[in-house]
Amino acid sequence: MALSIVRAELLALLQRAFGFLSANDPTPRAVSHFETELARIAGVHDSKMLKSDPAFALASLFGKLPATRAPPLKELKRKTVAKA
Repeated sequence: MALSIVRAELLALLQRAFGFLSANDPTPRAVSHFETELARIAGVHDSKMLKSDPAFALASLFGKLPATRAPPLKELKRKTVAKA
């Protein structure tokens, strides 16, 4: 994939994500969707072919996931369970 196409897709993903967050609270599903799309754009995950977690594909690409990722995800999941 050409670099300019990747940049355009990444920019579009970020614009959609910020647009979503401007109108909605974050959810575990939204984070999962973002990570799936980011991994697809990076070329390390195809959700149609793979059932694995795209976060693991991103971790393989970058060496590890940010340490700051776990606490907010845990809080989002706690809030989601509390609403149900």
